[in-house]
Amino acid sequence: DASGDANGRDVGGRVHILGDKVALERATVDASGALGGGEILVGGEFQGGPGVRSAARTFVDGASVLRADALREGDGGRVIVWSDELTGFGGLLTARGGEQGGDGGFAEISGKHGLIFRGEVDVLAARGTHGTILFDPDNITIIDGGGGADDGELGDNQILGGDGGAVDFVISEQALEALSGSVILQANDDITVNDLSDNELSLAAASGDTVEITADFDGDGNGVFSMFNGDSLTTAGGDLTISGATIGLTNSIVDTNGGDLMLNASTGVFVRDITTDGGSLTVDGDTNGDALGGFNSLVGGLVSTGGGDITISAAGASFALTTVNTGGGDFTITVRSGIENGVVTTAGGAFSATADDNNDNLGSIIVSSGIATSGGSARFSGAEWQINDTINAGAGDVSFDLSVAKDVGIGVASTVDLDATELALITTSGTFSVGTQLLGSAAPTSLTIEDLDLGGLG
Repeated sequence: DASGDANGRDVGGRVHILGDKVALERATVDASGALGGGEILVGGEFQGGPGVRSAARTFVDGASVLRADALREGDGGRVIVWSDELTGFGGLLTARGGEQGGDGGFAEISGKHGLIFRGEVDVLAARGTHGTILFDPDNITIIDGGGGADDGELGDNQILGGDGGAVDFVISEQALEALSGSVILQANDDITVNDLSDNELSLAAASGDTVEITADFDGDGNGVFSMFNGDSLTTAGGDLTISGATIGLTNSIVDTNGGDLMLNASTGVFVRDITTDGGSLTVDGDTNGDALGGFNSLVGGLVSTGGGDITISAAGASFALTTVNTGGGDFTITVRSGIENGVVTTAGGAFSATADDNNDNLGSIIVSSGIATSGGSARFSGAEWQINDTINAGAGDVSFDLSVAKDVGIGVASTVDLDATELALITTSGTFSVGTQLLGSAAPTSLTIEDLDLGGLG
């Protein structure tokens, strides 16, 4: 017991429980203090770092409690449960902020090669920012309901000795949904959400909280985040970041209920339905910058941000059969190769599409479905343009720019042109411009205009 007097003016102390194999059974470890939580290390330091001995295996049973709370005011403490091989945790861990003020603390429960979790963690704050919970084994599998085949290991005292144990982290849907505050899931390889009988992984993270889900944490290019077809992933307003070599949400639904959503992958992002209800959507489908990662949205998909901005960067992007509605937010998409769009509605937000962003003359823009901005500007920049459906900017400006210098024809065939049929699909009462060199684009080598019918322009 390293706790302080709840009525005093002290901070909780430090408790380090270390050894080759560490087991806590029906144990209570308390490092709480009136003005802040202390520090509890069970089996090692943060991510097995230097300075203290790391256990090969660590076990905390379901009757054990670890507390590092701020009892009156101040921040919650720091609690680490670690092992170099396998960690089993079934107890209660709290690192709460003070009742009169202060933020929640930090908790890490991890095994370098395996983790079995069926416990509870509380890092909330009554009058401050919620704390953070970190899990980071090799692989993470989120299973249906309240338990799985490996959960029983938490009650087996042999987990520290002769058991082979799990090599990955298996967490039940209900255990993950019970975690409040900010949550970090990191796996060197894959993070997989199995088929859920209720079809929804509903995370408790609220506004101000963050959920970070990272596959391929070691950056070796092998690590996929995936969900079962038809299942959904939601937060209660908290921001959500999903990263990996590949993000596979091709038949899944993501809804952040006002939180921001960030999707980052080195070899591609695949989505179907996304709703943010005012939160922004940011996608980087080619985080390595090696032109191998794209952005693809499934047939029949819906991306709706309810006023939040959308920013997409990738090697290429195809969402030709997807509906995108920003509800007033801006939509900016930048790729190295080509863009083929679905129906886009911005309700006053600006639309900007840039292909061939590295100026190698290989990126074209194909307007394959209608774009309506209702007064927002619409800008298209690339090595080529092809207009197959309507562009209606209302009073917003419409511009076409080149990534590399070429001959341009308006109403007449040329190296790059907008023919009469394409011009008839464009409507704006604002300014219509071609080759204006906005944002560093190239000037046409020549511009030819012939038999121009302004139609809906001007």
